[in-house]
Amino acid sequence: MNPINLKLGGTFLAIALMLSTIGCQPGQSADPKDPTSKPSVPSTFGNVPNSKAADRTPANPLNPSTPSKPINPKLIAAHTQFSVDLFSVLQKQTPDKNLFISPISISQAIAMLYNGAAGDTLKAIGSTVGIEDLKLADFNASSEDLRNALEYPDPSVQLSIANSIWTNQSTPIKPDFLSRNQRFYKAKVESLDFTNPQSVKTINNWVKRNTQGKIEGIVEELKESDKLLLVNATYFKGTWTKAFDPKLTKPQPFNTPEGKKTVQLMDQQGSYRYFETDDLQAIALPYGKRRLNLYVFLPKEGKTIGDLLPLFSKSTDTKNTGTKNAEIIDSSDSSNALTHEWASKFATNPGRIQLPRFKLESKLRLESTLTTLGMGLAFTPKADFSNLSDRPSQIDQVLHKTFVEVNEVGTEAAAVTSIGIRTTSVEAPKKPFAMKVDRPFLCILRDDQTGAILFMGAIVNP
Repeated sequence: MNPINLKLGGTFLAIALMLSTIGCQPGQSADPKDPTSKPSVPSTFGNVPNSKAADRTPANPLNPSTPSKPINPKLIAAHTQFSVDLFSVLQKQTPDKNLFISPISISQAIAMLYNGAAGDTLKAIGSTVGIEDLKLADFNASSEDLRNALEYPDPSVQLSIANSIWTNQSTPIKPDFLSRNQRFYKAKVESLDFTNPQSVKTINNWVKRNTQGKIEGIVEELKESDKLLLVNATYFKGTWTKAFDPKLTKPQPFNTPEGKKTVQLMDQQGSYRYFETDDLQAIALPYGKRRLNLYVFLPKEGKTIGDLLPLFSKSTDTKNTGTKNAEIIDSSDSSNALTHEWASKFATNPGRIQLPRFKLESKLRLESTLTTLGMGLAFTPKADFSNLSDRPSQIDQVLHKTFVEVNEVGTEAAAVTSIGIRTTSVEAPKKPFAMKVDRPFLCILRDDQTGAILFMGAIVNP
């Protein structure tokens, strides 16, 4: 049997962030023949890493030469809160549909954009992703530390986070914006003729290459008014620490919102990190050396996925104001950090897990969701991206594509982003548990060393 068909699962994400030119300022021209409109994309950036660095792989990727730095806990707390907020809004919009996103991919694309924002737009983006209390230099340095820590986390895991910036050759982009993104996010930078159809192929080929072919592309067309495209491609492939035996996989009924359907339910017994409350059962299924885990949360009968989401957040809406409790990013005390709040509830326990195989693909537009979360200004003519270009600009689109497959061997996932419960008291189970995932469930693919959420999904119809 083809080994690929034995993967436990996979996820791919693509996010594209597209910016459009609102109009030329007085004295400026959009004519590429006009010297004032030549792209200010220099061929070199001094000591800044070459733009092709993102395409290169270290000689020995499984043995990094230097250990990763400690990650700023405020960055992880903010990342976790943003992940839950974003997922919650999307899940409420389509509670009866499958949903799978890569918060790390979306965050990387927004982080690159953040470096071009100024004034109220900078504040709006910072507030949305929860990093308004971090200085830009500290945010970039912490983001670089996180990205480096996530590279090559385990010999049994492939994890790649690639960034790129594609500029319209008729639009001058500020060198500082490009150099910061090259330095801190290892972004590939390339200037293209957006009127040439070949440019779409160039970008999509980069996406395909950096998601191992799981996502064919993110861009359908480019317009002359498009100024710049920010793209993040995140790829994950991991084998279970203990593979499921395919001989034990059997057809079983699964309760979807539309009724029962037959799915292939994998079956395994062993010792797992597990916890249970009156509202849910939860299990951690590890990959490789157990640094990365797929957390599966199964609502008890009568509960929904939406009922579980408060488990991951200390955020509380204030009546009549819509504001959030300020403690959500106060993670100076690790016992209160969002990143540890739910993960610390798991304890080793013997039991049986039955989990469906599933394979999903999705494509999302995130403009309205990000507007709901507070980033609306960036999508209007009043947006201020003066640290990116002197020409007035606004975000046109935020596209997010994902692919995920889970089976007996492991998980493979990819994502591309482009921009153009409260739980009741937990008691240790007194006997081996039985967890049969035969109804909609929540899953989170998390790096336990940094606390970063790589992928998050609501599986209602596997």
